[in-house]
Amino acid sequence: MALLFGIGGLIVFILWPYHQYTFRFNPEDLLDQYVDGDRPTTMSAMRRALALRIKADMAGKWRIIQRLRLALQIALVFLLLDILAWLLASGHLITSQGAPASVAHHTCVLGNGQDLKFARP
Repeated sequence: MALLFGIGGLIVFILWPYHQYTFRFNPEDLLDQYVDGDRPTTMSAMRRALALRIKADMAGKWRIIQRLRLALQIALVFLLLDILAWLLASGHLITSQGAPASVAHHTCVLGNGQDLKFARP
């Protein structure tokens, strides 16, 4: 049961939204910073600044991706352990006759002297 809760917690962690995860530049920010500012920036300076910004964004995304990758790997291990636990538990419940070992057989004597056998889980 703990493995199942562990898997659920990791799923929540993986699916939790990341607000700092951006995929592109905002054009208004680029225009404000490089064109409409106090001093317009040269093309070479703008390319350099954008390359450094891309590098910083890539490093930030890399940390998020690594955390997600690690969470997925841990969830996979938990899932495999959970499946193994289920297989071992179901294998130990079956006896050589094919009936579950946890089933107890009881005999009930009826009023007419007949025995009635039934199984109770």
